[in-house]
Amino acid sequence: MSDFIEILDPEQDGYVTYPHFLEICALKINSKSEESKHEEVEAAYKLFTKGGDRPIALHDLRNVATTLKENVGDDVLKVRFVLDAR
Repeated sequence: MSDFIEILDPEQDGYVTYPHFLEICALKINSKSEESKHEEVEAAYKLFTKGGDRPIALHDLRNVATTLKENVGDDVLKVRFVLDAR
């Protein structure tokens, strides 16, 4: 824990800056096994498809946006959907 605190607040200012936060995130991500990373991606995918074994569709993106209370129009979702599919 002291290593994390050293990275998060090296100047001991009592707060965390964004770059220091990113360092911790990188450490956490890199410390995970490939199997663990794969499991997390699978779990996220199933959240989008509600457990289905199918491609993520536009209506799935709409559902996620609604769940997150994000007011995102279909025009934006479609652009993101097409760009991400490439």
